[in-house]
Amino acid sequence: VTSGGYKTNNNSATLYYFNTYPRYAVWGSSDNSPGTISSLNAAKISTWIADADAKITNLRVNLYASDSGLTDPLKFYIYKATIENTDVNADLTLIHTSSTITPVSTQLMVISDNITSGNTFDEGDTIFIALKKDSTSGNSDLFFTVSISGEYA
Repeated sequence: VTSGGYKTNNNSATLYYFNTYPRYAVWGSSDNSPGTISSLNAAKISTWIADADAKITNLRVNLYASDSGLTDPLKFYIYKATIENTDVNADLTLIHTSSTITPVSTQLMVISDNITSGNTFDEGDTIFIALKKDSTSGNSDLFFTVSISGEYA
């Protein structure tokens, strides 16, 4: 599954940003504690709904940053949730936190993380991907493609 887009004017080290709708370019939805999210957010920010039991084995990110906080380090996060009909909230479980990306001016940054534990999920589980800066010295404009791959059980 591949998703991508951009987050501009990111000046927060506390908010996790999600794509607003699957395959939508703007990552404008945010949460400061994504362990539990509202059903509205769960409906609009998911990346993928698993069609079978599986496991994620790799996360790859291509990223370019600009603006005054372009060198602020950041990470991507993969979460899963089992969502049932009429749930008011979704409880997210962290699957993986990416390697730290510390952007360099005018350069494409690439990470590829192999994931070997805590990476399974069940048919019907919803997968979410978020990004968050580790610290902030100013606004960051982030442009990226993020891809998760794996294998069916």
